[in-house]
Amino acid sequence: MGLFRIVCLRPRLPAVRLSDRNRPKLNADLFEGKERLLTKKSGASYSPVLNQSRLRVRAWRLTGLDEILLTRALRFNGQNDSNQMAKFHNAKQGDTLSSIAREYGFRSYRTIFDHPSNADLKSKRDPHVLFPGDQIFIPDLEQKMVDRPVDNLHHFVIPVKRLFLRLRILDINGRQLKNTRCDLGVDENEGLVAKETDAKGVLEHPISPNAHNGEVVAHHEIQPDPDPIEQRLKFDLKIGHLNPETKLSGQQARLNNLGYFAGFSHTDLDQLLWAAEEFACEKIGKPVTKRPKILPSPPEGEEDESASDPNQPTGIMDRNITDKLKAEHGI
Repeated sequence: MGLFRIVCLRPRLPAVRLSDRNRPKLNADLFEGKERLLTKKSGASYSPVLNQSRLRVRAWRLTGLDEILLTRALRFNGQNDSNQMAKFHNAKQGDTLSSIAREYGFRSYRTIFDHPSNADLKSKRDPHVLFPGDQIFIPDLEQKMVDRPVDNLHHFVIPVKRLFLRLRILDINGRQLKNTRCDLGVDENEGLVAKETDAKGVLEHPISPNAHNGEVVAHHEIQPDPDPIEQRLKFDLKIGHLNPETKLSGQQARLNNLGYFAGFSHTDLDQLLWAAEEFACEKIGKPVTKRPKILPSPPEGEEDESASDPNQPTGIMDRNITDKLKAEHGI
């Protein structure tokens, strides 16, 4: 899920404690980005190995010492956390629970999402579909201490679940693009990667919790052999920017993604209504005899968290339509 940094917890609780007080104390200053010798006097060194799927720490080898105490020193953002206190995070556009967990040093968003103080948020939000202004309680990081003998080499392995981007690609007629060659790129630090959709038109790709932008190009053959004609379908991706289905902007985005043009502005209310009615006729299977009620968003739009209440529904007020829209869209 990306590279992690390691820092020491220096205030009050040292990263290394010697069993014999008469021996020289280690001035432990753990590295950020490359190996660093802890102290020349002790002859001890710290040699970690990092990769994208897990964190492996090759043990300290301390000559002549009987005991070593390793405190929990895992942080994603490289900040000291020994005096950290629980706090609230004010969600902004593009935030997800995974990106917030990375920001505050948690390996899994479940630690935050499953906390009792976030029960109300959990009851109404998908962990990766937040709204600007949502208040997320951030608990304290917990410390862990491990005792290991110094005459052996120890490996510390921390499992980290990877985050995946999942896309289902349809053609202009709503048909799944099965087993279709695609080029996928996520953020600027990664070039286009060759992918292929499965038998249901779905492709998956591991991403960083901090990924926000991307693009996918599907190479679709619109004419069978012997003379196939390739059609290139390009889609720009805004990862983590999908708003809840109870919000006008979230309804517009889902309808547009599904091929029902619902407009792009919070003032396109007529276009949103037409798209919602067309969607209801096709997916719910009942004729629309009465136009659904619609509640406008604030004049400033819904991107401005200071003007928009995250708990106030906007847009289509028909739960049958919004629930079906979420189910068809997948999130």
